[in-house]
Amino acid sequence: MRRKFKEHTKDWKAQGIGIFRPVWCLILVFLIIPGFFIAADTTTESDWLERRMVKVVEELGSADGGETRVVVLGTLTYSDTGIGSEFSAYLGEKLRKALRGSPRFQVSDSENLDKVMEQMKLALSGLADESGAPELGKLKSATALLEGRYYEVGTAIVLSLELTEVETGLSIAGEELRLGRGEIPKNIALLPQNYQDAMEVVSELSDIMKSSNEGLETRVWTARGNGATYRDSEQLVIRFFANRPCFIKVYHIDVHKRTSLIFPNEYYSDNRIKARKIYSIPDTHYPFRFELGAPYGTEFIKVVASTRQFKEIEEAFSNIGEADSRVMTRGLAVKAKDELRAEDMISYTIVE
Repeated sequence: MRRKFKEHTKDWKAQGIGIFRPVWCLILVFLIIPGFFIAADTTTESDWLERRMVKVVEELGSADGGETRVVVLGTLTYSDTGIGSEFSAYLGEKLRKALRGSPRFQVSDSENLDKVMEQMKLALSGLADESGAPELGKLKSATALLEGRYYEVGTAIVLSLELTEVETGLSIAGEELRLGRGEIPKNIALLPQNYQDAMEVVSELSDIMKSSNEGLETRVWTARGNGATYRDSEQLVIRFFANRPCFIKVYHIDVHKRTSLIFPNEYYSDNRIKARKIYSIPDTHYPFRFELGAPYGTEFIKVVASTRQFKEIEEAFSNIGEADSRVMTRGLAVKAKDELRAEDMISYTIVE
């Protein structure tokens, strides 16, 4: 073996390559070793974040008195905006993994989150006992809802988590996780791509009625709640209802602030809805589905309800202009004494 090695060395020298061997060695050192450490550091940071998330979950379980809970993971949104982002999805995946590894928690599926959101929306309008919706006590696989929001404090990002008992709606426990900006992957955005436009929509449409809604309540939601994050190619189902018979319009505002009417439409041309009946877009009557994708960012669903019929109904699924209170109130005459109006709005964010 030694003799062969010497012979090969002799051949390299004869070809004029031997004198470059030290140089090649140094090049390999600079190319391979740094790459090794970079990979090692990335893995370590990922593991480290997951360990911290596990610790937060353990503390939540301990603060809850040690009782084993079946938990539904709700939304993680930015500050008080109720808007999600790619960072929301990133944290949600880490949190879900930590919950599944905990002996104190079991993670319920998305179907139960849908039922929980449905029940909580109904409860806000005092309809839970008479709506025929799933009773909270019967949702054995969803005893607690875990939601959170993250916000910036100096150079840190703080994730505040709250565990709520589904049956009572009372807070069970809360924990915080503080992250340095250097601990967040550079390719993970804290805010949606159209954040500024989204905040303009919130400002413009957060209260378009400027009138008392006493006696009429309307609610809209998605299966994942307000501010939910959806990945490319996932499907969206919108649900809405009112607590009394009324006329209703449901609008969609896309990432470019373009507005379109999605209810009523050619599949449901009558916009008078029944009291306490939950409507879905799309449902089995619709020959299509909402598959989410690019352009990415935050979109909105806005519901406007009135006990009197609108004088104008826009063409469904067509662009009727940029999000504006004048667009939303189009067709509403001066409010009569016996007329009631109500509204509700949610957001969701699409990420790659």
